[in-house]
Amino acid sequence: MGGAVNINYVAEYPENLTGMILFSPAVKIKFSLKKRIMLIFLAIPLLILRIFAPSSRIIGIKGREDEGINNLIHRQYDKTDPYHLEKISIRYLFQLFKYIKKSTSKASKINIPIVIFQGTLDMGVSPEVVSEFYEKLNSDMKELYLIEGGCHCLFTDPNFQDKWHILIEWLKKH
Repeated sequence: MGGAVNINYVAEYPENLTGMILFSPAVKIKFSLKKRIMLIFLAIPLLILRIFAPSSRIIGIKGREDEGINNLIHRQYDKTDPYHLEKISIRYLFQLFKYIKKSTSKASKINIPIVIFQGTLDMGVSPEVVSEFYEKLNSDMKELYLIEGGCHCLFTDPNFQDKWHILIEWLKKH
């Protein structure tokens, strides 16, 4: 969700920043067919819960670490971290979708230097959609790096480790 929040902020207040770095930005969430069908069946109960229990943390988000983290130590830490959210509220979920939807439409408003890193095996954020988002950016100084074999959490991904120099050089330049 961090990417979506940052994109929305930069689109509204570009004068406050001199550049933006995005890792696996949630410009659109990738849903499998199974998850799409599940969402269709849950649509009415979710809307009812949004009205009567918007703050109740009932949606489980923990347990899919294997899909997004390509580093055993990081994965084990994420599974045992007592501060890692286990469940989120309906309000949080709807806010997340709102930010994601807004971020896609605001790409053309972004005109500051930007670098994006996206894993090709990201199970949550589609690399194709991130590439489309990149093309819509209004910046003359934009860079996109698709990390072959990279998952969602790139910081500790073995496929990203030899790419840190790209980020360091970008920071020095901007």
